[in-house]
Amino acid sequence: MLTYRTRYSVSVVFAFLATVAIFAGPSAVKAGTFDGTLALGGAVTEEDYGDLASIQETYNIYDGFRVTRFQLNGIFNPKNYFRLNLRDINLASRKGDFVYRVPGTFQFTSSYRQNRWVFDPERVVTSDRKNWRFQANYRPAKSWRIIANYGLNHRNGNRLSYPLGTSSWLGTGYDYLLNSGGIEAQYIRGPRGLALRYDITDFSNKLDEQTDRRGHLVSARIHSRCKIYDKWTHFVRGSYGKHNVPNAYVYFTLANIQYTGVVRPIDWFQFKYNLYWNRVYDRSTALRSKDLQNNFDADFYYKFGRVFGGYGYETNNDDLRETNYNKYRLGATFNYQKRVYAKVNYSNRAKNDVEKRTLLKDIESDLIRGELKFTLTDELVIGGHYVNGEREFPDIGTKSTGQRTDGYLSYTLPGWITLYGDYSYNLEEHKDRVGTFDTDSQILTSRLTFDRVKDLMLAGGVRYVRVGKDLDIRKYILSFEGEYTIADVYHLELKYNVYDYDDYLIQNRYYKGDVVWFNVAYDFGYGRSEN
Repeated sequence: MLTYRTRYSVSVVFAFLATVAIFAGPSAVKAGTFDGTLALGGAVTEEDYGDLASIQETYNIYDGFRVTRFQLNGIFNPKNYFRLNLRDINLASRKGDFVYRVPGTFQFTSSYRQNRWVFDPERVVTSDRKNWRFQANYRPAKSWRIIANYGLNHRNGNRLSYPLGTSSWLGTGYDYLLNSGGIEAQYIRGPRGLALRYDITDFSNKLDEQTDRRGHLVSARIHSRCKIYDKWTHFVRGSYGKHNVPNAYVYFTLANIQYTGVVRPIDWFQFKYNLYWNRVYDRSTALRSKDLQNNFDADFYYKFGRVFGGYGYETNNDDLRETNYNKYRLGATFNYQKRVYAKVNYSNRAKNDVEKRTLLKDIESDLIRGELKFTLTDELVIGGHYVNGEREFPDIGTKSTGQRTDGYLSYTLPGWITLYGDYSYNLEEHKDRVGTFDTDSQILTSRLTFDRVKDLMLAGGVRYVRVGKDLDIRKYILSFEGEYTIADVYHLELKYNVYDYDDYLIQNRYYKGDVVWFNVAYDFGYGRSEN
């Protein structure tokens, strides 16, 4: 009897071979070239911990042998290409990607991700997550395109009760399965285009069928240059759907209309208007909710950049409450010979609870962003960002503020080293009716790669996080790796990581780990010309 891992490996290979056979056709018999890489290896870990859930980067590290990588690239004449890339094939954190394309006519992509999340100190309460994605893009004629996609997301695992030792009404575990997909037909000719799309979602809970739900959505969109004024472009989208929770007798209908008009009468000025209207109708309770947004934006262009600003007004109302929002935005950019780039913008969003029935009542939000970048040479770039945000809830006496300042550097000395580093300082302050809660954090990330010696690559990096004030947390990850190539086709790969985490305010909340990965990789190739 095949295990799940074996079935997965077999299914991937079968899907690959079937796809190649279907889409490559007779050309595969005539001619083809193949190349790829096979890497085998293992990992050794040593851990000292009080809490195995404290550092996320270690959730999917496994001791022992692994098929680290299997990569295969191929060309079938005439002009049929594929690429298969599988990683950690025999582990519970496996990943895979597949692409098949006929340039200008067809492309098929598929990806798979599986990983684990940990919730308790002993790594007993865990969750497994598996995610499949497929998409096909077919172009039968110059102006026509058909796109289809499908996704399968499976999550199952245990629940951690809170407070510990209690019994939750949600139970001790969960097992979700979400299917989603859609198909779309596009027609684009010159400045005009039309698209029709149908989407479906199906969510099933194997442990509680009362929460199963299904959704269907039909949408259409059009873009076209105005016939009366050719410097005015229209974008229109409309959709209608149904969302049902059949076992709980809950039925929704959704309707949505969006319009965007862009006018650029002269080179240095552009005006944009956006309308968003959305309605949700609960047929089981006859309750309705509506969302209406109007947004106006203008851009003024000059020799070294642009100045922009806008205003938006939004209303939300249903049978119980009504709110409206006023939104303002203003900013400018500066770009000098692609060597100096600067941007600054300010935005404000104010919520007005007309009937004072929402939980947080009125809200006032401000946000300032700044960016500065210097490209001193083609090899040296330095820059930074600044963000200052504030959110106030005057009716409940609560206020939150935050500032972030960061700088980065990127440097390349061809044939020698590549260096990247960034540093960020964050400050957050929260105040409510009980008191205050403040934190500051420093985050440092850097990586250095050395490739001066032929066939040898060496690299090292560090990520350091320190959170202070009302918290006291330290975390760092040190990484060292090397790769040596023999006879152009054999690769010896070695990587060593050090993980360290300490929460000095919570007893036994710490983790220290050393992990060594080692791989032997082989590059192979095969070519056959047409007889």
